[in-house]
Amino acid sequence: MIWSDTRAVSITLNYSIAIGITTLLTAGLIIGAAGLIQSQQERVARQQADEIGADLLSQADKLDRINESTERSETTVQLEYPSTLAGSSYTVSFNRSSDRFDQFEWTLRINSSVLTGGAVYPVPESLDVEVSSTVGASPVLCQRQNGNITFGGC
Repeated sequence: MIWSDTRAVSITLNYSIAIGITTLLTAGLIIGAAGLIQSQQERVARQQADEIGADLLSQADKLDRINESTERSETTVQLEYPSTLAGSSYTVSFNRSSDRFDQFEWTLRINSSVLTGGAVYPVPESLDVEVSSTVGASPVLCQRQNGNITFGGC
C-alpha cells in the first residue's frame, strides 16, 4: 500500500499565499500614498499661487495709484517671488476673462504643471491691463504712458 503525504504542499502553499497577500497590501499602500502626496502637492501649490496672485494684483493696484498721482510716465516694478510652486516652474499672465469670471474683462492666470487648470484671479475693473505673460520667479510689472499695465519691460 502506498501512502500519500501532502503536508509539504500545504506549507508551501501557505507561504505562497502569505507572500502574495503581503505584496498586494504593500502595493496598495504605495499607490495610496502616491495619490495622497500628489493631492497635497497641488494643495500647497494652490496656496502659494493664491499668495502670489493676491500680491501681484496688489502691486499692480499700487503701481496704478502711483501713476495716477503723478504725471503719466512709464513706471516699472521688479518683483521677487519663489522660483517654483511646489517644485515646478510657473508663468503669470494677464488674459481676457474666461467663462468663469464673465463679469470681469481681464484675469490674472498662474500656470504650472502641478496646478490642474491653473489658478485664475479676476483683475479689478479699475486696472487697465494688456495681454502679456512672463516667468513667475521675478516678474516685471510695467505701466505704460497710456496707463496700461503689462508684464515685461516698458
